[in-house]
Amino acid sequence: PLRVLMLTEYLPPYVSGIAYRCKNWIHGLRAAGHAVTVASVPGTPCEYTVPSIRNPFYPAQQAFILPPWRLLGRLLCFWRPVPWQVAHVVAPLSLGILPLLPLLWLRGVTIYVSYHVYLEHYQHAYIHRAFRRLLAMLFVFGYYVPLVVFAACVGIPSRVADYYVFQYSRRVHVLKSGMDTANFTPARAREPDLLHPLVAAWLARAGAPALAAASATAPPPAFASSPSPSLPPPPPPPPSSSSSSPAFAPLMIYVGRLGREKNVEFLLRQMDHPDLAESTLLIVGDGPDRARLERLAAQTVGRGRVWTGQHDVPDAAAVAPKPRVLFTGMIAQESAVAAHYALSDVFTTASRSETFGFTVAEAMACGAPPVIPRSGAFVHVYTAVATCMFEPEDRAAFVGAVRRVVATVPRPHVRQLAVDHFSVEASVADLIATYRSLL
Repeated sequence: PLRVLMLTEYLPPYVSGIAYRCKNWIHGLRAAGHAVTVASVPGTPCEYTVPSIRNPFYPAQQAFILPPWRLLGRLLCFWRPVPWQVAHVVAPLSLGILPLLPLLWLRGVTIYVSYHVYLEHYQHAYIHRAFRRLLAMLFVFGYYVPLVVFAACVGIPSRVADYYVFQYSRRVHVLKSGMDTANFTPARAREPDLLHPLVAAWLARAGAPALAAASATAPPPAFASSPSPSLPPPPPPPPSSSSSSPAFAPLMIYVGRLGREKNVEFLLRQMDHPDLAESTLLIVGDGPDRARLERLAAQTVGRGRVWTGQHDVPDAAAVAPKPRVLFTGMIAQESAVAAHYALSDVFTTASRSETFGFTVAEAMACGAPPVIPRSGAFVHVYTAVATCMFEPEDRAAFVGAVRRVVATVPRPHVRQLAVDHFSVEASVADLIATYRSLL
């Protein structure tokens, strides 16, 4: 069995795709019989607690500030053997453990760094163009190069990465990412108790209690035993509207951080499109851009048609207009997030900053077909759902994709694609094989 030291700032209860990926790796490695020692932030299940502070740019996250003293002492005992073969460092950040890397290397521990950020898009979202080049150089030579100089390999979630990853890494490995497909499942739609109170109130207000009742008793969808490798080409899109056809009123869901780099603003601005006049956008997540996005939602659909989890849940019977945008805030429980995916007609995102797009895979596992931009990592990772993509920032293409996907994409097929491509077992097996190749 392998003996692995995992150093990560990202673990539940912090909610992010990286945190869930790390949790799945740890559980999967242990389930496969390997020994995993975890060093992480306070409040997480770990063997070594690393001194940490709140991330000043995102207080929900903790960041390493100093090395864990017990681990440092263990490495300095040169007369004692080190119990690990591989040290897996999860980045970005992890600044506090940089002093440990030369010690681990000197003690003969193979260092593997998994790097989960696409800096270019964060620069454009948060840094004035006059300072981008200077700050990028400081980041690369002050942080990234020291991070990887002792690393035998750098893992990235997809082939989309910043130039310096390929230029300064000794070896680059494209990770396989996976989620717990037994937890993220369409069956969660039959568990209304998992829904956020805001969403439960919306169901009642939208005249959809029958939907909840039906989902509570409906059998699980049947999945094809031998699925095709990708979605088939869609038939011609349905007409946009007519007086005789029922209103097009999909429930669209976005799950993720509310930051400028995620481009949630684009989704909100589409809510005034005539073809989406009866649609609802459910936004699950939190972040520094939330207040601005709530104001934008109110400007787009009307203040009375925006519900937010930061306030009391509205009395469905007393609220006249149907809500169009719902902000639930962060939902930490994975099964509860899965219930919201499973309830939705389509998953949407306009982000172009993803290195993998973990929430897309989660939504697919729950049967919610994705509508995603034809850009960045999505083009490389989600080739099986290429027909669900739209041209970035193209309003008509986005609306057309939503109509087409809701009308033509079979949910059981989407679920099966996720099971086939994004399982935890495949992800862990790939990681184990990479570890072994480095020893």
